[in-house]
Amino acid sequence: MSALHFHASTAPPHVGTLHSHGLDFSDTADDDNLLRGPPSSDAFIAMLAAFQPSGGLVPSAEVERWLQERPGSSAVSFLGWVGRGDVFCFEWQGLQWVPMFQFNSFDLSLSQASQQVRAALSPELDAWETAAWFARPHAWLYGVRPVDLLGRNLTSVLQAARRDRDAVLPTQGDLL
Repeated sequence: MSALHFHASTAPPHVGTLHSHGLDFSDTADDDNLLRGPPSSDAFIAMLAAFQPSGGLVPSAEVERWLQERPGSSAVSFLGWVGRGDVFCFEWQGLQWVPMFQFNSFDLSLSQASQQVRAALSPELDAWETAAWFARPHAWLYGVRPVDLLGRNLTSVLQAARRDRDAVLPTQGDLL
């Protein structure tokens, strides 16, 4: 399997390395609480576990390399996508990490579903908070992670994103 054709159930190479160091990627009840707080090592491990079924987390330099290697790459600029807000990545331990659910797993084209949901989320969320939102079990989705429902029930994920956005934005009466 080439680097350009990863499969959603195939973990990026760095995840396998972490497994060999004895890190446990199974879900825990604490993952939800970890992902509600500030960035931490435990929260990052929870994100690795949450995103593994949808392509994992990959350092941005690796994603850039994969995009450059794919046919027709002259028109694709990873940094341009990030700059325009088409793709998000977050910083952890000096690296920019990309949740790969944002891409089609066969050709690395952008996922329209992830872009629609991100557009529905509050613009106040930073990149870590955005990643955590997708990775955290969500009450409006009956405890399922938004990332796990993107391909199966986009409408429900969009509704959850809008409800969360509307809950944090002030109402007209609050502006006075």
